[in-house]
Amino acid sequence: MNLAEFKPSYVFSYFGSAAEHSVTNLHNHDCWQLDTIISGKARIRYGTTEKVADNGNTVLIYPGILHQFTYLDKKTRYVSLRFDLNGFHFCDSVAWLPDCPSTRAVINAICTLLSVDRNLSEAEKRLLEHFLDAFLIVYLDSRKGLTSFHTQTIAEQAMEYIDKNAFHALTVAEVADHLNYSASHVSAQFSKFKGMPIKNYIDEKRIEIIQQYLLYSDLNISEIAYTLGFIDIYTFSRFFKRHTSVSPRTYRIQRGSQITGASADSNKRCTPFLCDGVGCI
Repeated sequence: MNLAEFKPSYVFSYFGSAAEHSVTNLHNHDCWQLDTIISGKARIRYGTTEKVADNGNTVLIYPGILHQFTYLDKKTRYVSLRFDLNGFHFCDSVAWLPDCPSTRAVINAICTLLSVDRNLSEAEKRLLEHFLDAFLIVYLDSRKGLTSFHTQTIAEQAMEYIDKNAFHALTVAEVADHLNYSASHVSAQFSKFKGMPIKNYIDEKRIEIIQQYLLYSDLNISEIAYTLGFIDIYTFSRFFKRHTSVSPRTYRIQRGSQITGASADSNKRCTPFLCDGVGCI
């Protein structure tokens, strides 16, 4: 990957301090976040993970990741930098930077510039962008031999998860939790990438799986509904008919006949599926 395609763009920065036990709300940003603890300690929570950062530790947080800081010392000092980096994706939703001389030099330069007690000039903002550019090169170099980044978008990650898990009652919240993003962020990114709501994509995949079960499994319709996570056969039937305009029973008979050529043997195979013991569907 050519890093020249992904030049960082400055968004916001500040030099801050926090009292002991102060806690931020669980939140996310639409941009990247680079935080360095100058003194003191902070516990960082993201997803189901909690880690403690102390003096000199730097963390890089991907856009959309829900996270929370709890400051553990009487006075913790830190710098925080927000920036855009369209099209660039690390494998880790939150990256803890290695403590090596090259990384330390770049981070120290960023911290020195951000520690000034005034608004940054436009020239200083451009200088920060060059520091960030250098940081990305150093960071990726430190991870040679590892899968340090990938080009898969949030939407593609969501699609991959949906494709593998649409056999049960999948929700947008579950997909977002798996990716460690907020549901609203995943939905927005998915719609932008795919041109359709993520819920519609989930429903399409669910319908495809139902159709496969109806045509090729030996399960009756009640068993299919249960297997695929529907609360009852009526909910299952309404869902299927809303998306296909036919009932599961009608689909199984019509498409089953097309596949088998309406032979006598195929009619025998389809007969048990016409009624499920709780009423024909």
